[in-house]
Amino acid sequence: MKLLVVGGYGVGLSFFTAHAPADGETVSGARMSEEHGGKGSNQAVAASRLGASVGLLTAVGSDKYAEQAKAMWEREGIESGHVDQLDGSTMMGCIVTDKSGENRIIIADGVLADYGASHVRQHEAAFREADCVLVSCEIPLETVREAISLGRENDCLVILNPAPAPRLSADDWKNVDVVTPNRTEAAQLLRDFEPDCISDNSPSSVIAAKVSEAFNIDVVMTNGGEGCLVATSELKGEATTIFPVIPERVVDTTGAGDSFNGALATAMLGGVSAKDAAKFAVHNGAFTVEKEGVIKALPTREQLKQRYGVETPSHLGK
Repeated sequence: MKLLVVGGYGVGLSFFTAHAPADGETVSGARMSEEHGGKGSNQAVAASRLGASVGLLTAVGSDKYAEQAKAMWEREGIESGHVDQLDGSTMMGCIVTDKSGENRIIIADGVLADYGASHVRQHEAAFREADCVLVSCEIPLETVREAISLGRENDCLVILNPAPAPRLSADDWKNVDVVTPNRTEAAQLLRDFEPDCISDNSPSSVIAAKVSEAFNIDVVMTNGGEGCLVATSELKGEATTIFPVIPERVVDTTGAGDSFNGALATAMLGGVSAKDAAKFAVHNGAFTVEKEGVIKALPTREQLKQRYGVETPSHLGK
């Protein structure tokens, strides 16, 4: 069983401060760290640490960060032979995290802005070798569309993490098996499809169920500290709440979504249902928010078992 992750790699410049600056305000006294980031790369690391066999498709620039990324992927056991190196700068992100653990992020896309459908298409062999494809949306829309299309053409389970929410056509949605938005992204997907179908006060369970109905798709919608909701195409109009695993403390929420998605894809890789995979994934997310940063906060399968008594699905083994 193999997971192919398609998405972004970037360098994260993280600033930890008592409070985020307001408009026109300068805040001093912050701590800063630099680490590997990008949703695609983070999700690949999360899955690999849980025992999945992982390949990665993304683009890096012609700078020092490209070599650092390749060394990190090798350490993490991620197959990176299909990563493209393009002229220009590697994506950079600036993350400001306040004392509550909430974050604000700004991205300079770099070469990811030029990472087109043709780059993905030339690596079709990677899709033929995969059983599950996990796609995130820090890459151009045409590239997202190509990745999910290739996943469908090669009979893969296709999971889309719509962060940020892409504007896909009805035909595009036919190529997706599972979508994993947060509440904000789910609402945006619906409004793009049918502008007046929900209000700002619509319950999260209604939003998740409506996404499932609108696109005839399984939905795993993350809902912050309230856990997540699962709505499937078989149970129209209903959403099941997966209650959260409460962390001992919330230090940094930056990598929670990537940790969750990597764990969800790992569980679903061998046929675990969306509901059961979500129950597994909430543990990964909870573990991650207790530490600063992302890569160093992603648990191994041994750490997850020791902390929560949770076993990585038995179809995996590294």
